[in-house]
Amino acid sequence: MTSTSTSVELVKDLYAAFGRGDIGYILSHDSPDWQWTNAGEGIPSAGSYTGPAGVAEFFHWITSLPSRTSHRRAFRTATINI
Repeated sequence: MTSTSTSVELVKDLYAAFGRGDIGYILSHDSPDWQWTNAGEGIPSAGSYTGPAGVAEFFHWITSLPSRTSHRRAFRTATINI
Protein backbone atom coordinates (compact mmCIF):
# COMPACT_ATOMS: atom_id res chain seq x y z
CA MET A 1 0.00 0.00 0.00
CA THR A 2 1.37 3.41 -0.93
CA SER A 3 1.67 6.36 1.41
CA THR A 4 -1.15 8.11 -0.48
CA SER A 5 -3.55 5.19 -0.22
CA THR A 6 -2.65 4.78 3.45
CA SER A 7 -3.49 8.46 4.04
CA VAL A 8 -6.76 8.15 2.11
CA GLU A 9 -7.75 5.09 4.17
CA LEU A 10 -6.89 6.94 7.38
CA VAL A 11 -9.05 9.91 6.43
CA LYS A 12 -11.93 7.58 5.52
CA ASP A 13 -11.51 5.83 8.87
CA LEU A 14 -11.51 9.18 10.68
CA TYR A 15 -14.73 10.26 8.95
CA ALA A 16 -16.32 6.90 9.79
CA ALA A 17 -15.24 7.28 13.42
CA PHE A 18 -16.82 10.72 13.55
CA GLY A 19 -20.03 9.34 12.05
CA ARG A 20 -20.32 6.82 14.85
CA GLY A 21 -19.29 9.34 17.49
CA ASP A 22 -15.93 7.69 18.23
CA ILE A 23 -13.90 10.79 19.04
CA GLY A 24 -11.47 8.62 21.03
CA TYR A 25 -10.49 6.83 17.81
CA ILE A 26 -9.82 10.14 16.11
CA LEU A 27 -7.72 11.42 19.00
CA SER A 28 -5.77 8.14 19.16
CA HIS A 29 -4.57 8.79 15.60
CA ASP A 30 -3.57 12.37 16.38
CA SER A 31 0.09 13.37 16.49
CA PRO A 32 1.48 16.24 18.61
CA ASP A 33 1.95 18.38 15.50
CA TRP A 34 -1.33 17.51 13.80
CA GLN A 35 -2.91 20.73 12.56
CA TRP A 36 -6.71 20.80 12.28
CA THR A 37 -8.12 23.89 10.55
CA ASN A 38 -11.79 24.75 10.51
CA ALA A 39 -12.43 27.45 7.94
CA GLY A 40 -15.27 29.91 7.98
CA GLU A 41 -15.37 33.56 8.82
CA GLY A 42 -17.92 34.19 11.54
CA ILE A 43 -18.15 30.53 12.56
CA PRO A 44 -17.42 30.19 16.29
CA SER A 45 -15.26 27.08 15.76
CA ALA A 46 -13.22 28.64 12.94
CA GLY A 47 -9.51 28.54 13.49
CA SER A 48 -6.59 26.16 13.82
CA TYR A 49 -6.31 23.42 16.41
CA THR A 50 -2.98 21.68 17.04
CA GLY A 51 -2.28 18.26 18.51
CA PRO A 52 -4.53 16.10 20.67
CA ALA A 53 -5.58 18.92 23.02
CA GLY A 54 -6.49 21.24 20.16
CA VAL A 55 -8.40 18.59 18.24
CA ALA A 56 -10.21 17.57 21.45
CA GLU A 57 -11.19 21.24 21.90
CA PHE A 58 -12.64 21.32 18.36
CA PHE A 59 -14.67 18.16 18.95
CA HIS A 60 -15.83 19.38 22.33
CA TRP A 61 -17.18 22.48 20.60
CA ILE A 62 -18.98 20.67 17.77
CA THR A 63 -20.46 18.01 20.04
CA SER A 64 -21.99 20.80 22.12
CA LEU A 65 -24.03 21.90 19.08
CA PRO A 66 -27.76 21.20 19.28
CA SER A 67 -28.02 18.79 16.34
CA ARG A 68 -26.10 16.06 14.54
CA THR A 69 -26.64 17.97 11.27
CA SER A 70 -24.67 20.87 12.69
CA HIS A 71 -21.92 18.44 13.76
CA ARG A 72 -21.58 17.07 10.26
CA ARG A 73 -21.54 20.56 8.74
CA ALA A 74 -18.78 21.68 11.12
CA PHE A 75 -16.79 18.50 10.46
CA ARG A 76 -17.05 18.86 6.68
CA THR A 77 -15.57 22.37 6.83
CA ALA A 78 -12.49 21.19 8.70
CA THR A 79 -9.22 20.52 6.89
CA ILE A 80 -6.89 17.88 8.24
CA ASN A 81 -3.16 18.26 7.60
CA ILE A 82 -1.61 14.84 8.13
